[in-house]
Amino acid sequence: YGMVDLPSGKMKSREGTVVDADIDETTRLSQLREQLFDWSSDDRTSSEFLRDLSTDLFAEQVFVFTPKGDVLDLPKDSTTIDFAFRVHTQLGLTTVGARVNGMMVPLALRAAARLAEQSIEAEVIDLRTVAPLDSASVCASVAKTGRLLVADPTWCTGSVAAEVIAAVCEQEGRSLKANPARVCFPDSHTPMSSALEAAYYPDEDTIVTKVLEQFR
Repeated sequence: YGMVDLPSGKMKSREGTVVDADIDETTRLSQLREQLFDWSSDDRTSSEFLRDLSTDLFAEQVFVFTPKGDVLDLPKDSTTIDFAFRVHTQLGLTTVGARVNGMMVPLALRAAARLAEQSIEAEVIDLRTVAPLDSASVCASVAKTGRLLVADPTWCTGSVAAEVIAAVCEQEGRSLKANPARVCFPDSHTPMSSALEAAYYPDEDTIVTKVLEQFR
């Protein structure tokens, strides 16, 4: 159901519907709304419909979270340098590398700072790779602290967090003073509304609460 450019200035859907690309914005949105109703009336499930819709409408875009939680839209095939320039020109001029999907690290560091105010010293280990998994560093930390909380930006079931906990239980299980815990996403689809996103994505409060539960 994606749109393709035609030489005449029109767009044609996969089903053959032609939409004039030169019409005003209100009319274009109205036609798009009608097309969405047509798509939603076919035999696809709701999840298939949303997946196809997002693929068709945003095929040429990439959405990226900034460290502050803002969402930036970039053209397809953008690089980390393009992302840096969108955040700030000076950042783009000085960026030499980037770490992708490290969203849990700043959360864990801020949580550790808050825990320190309550006389709880937390070690934060940033695993750079999962294959090979640096279980030795994690086990060494557990041997000192007796506790383990794994923050992993993915669904809870089948996560890397589960593999880390399994490795610790196998290699250093007798050192644990409390049950190991995970901070992950719920086993559900990613929400589409900001209200649900607030409940879906963990934050530093989630990490602090999970740590405190291990001392009860």
